[in-house]
Amino acid sequence: MSARMSKKKLRPMGEITADLEILLEEMTDPEGQDLQWGEILFLIFSWLSVHAQHARETYTEDGSHPEFKYGPR
Repeated sequence: MSARMSKKKLRPMGEITADLEILLEEMTDPEGQDLQWGEILFLIFSWLSVHAQHARETYTEDGSHPEFKYGPR
């Protein structure tokens, strides 16, 4: 947890997802940013890769991580 988050009151997850919904609507608005799923998923994945490595799952059996893939089969 970052230092700025440690002193904040924990918000209910429903409030966080309600805030996120507004941002996602803004990102996908056809008359605005008009981003596609892949663009949004990559933005989030990239942010997590840089800023939240501590939150990545690690398999206990072999120490590997799940792979994220978005694209054709």
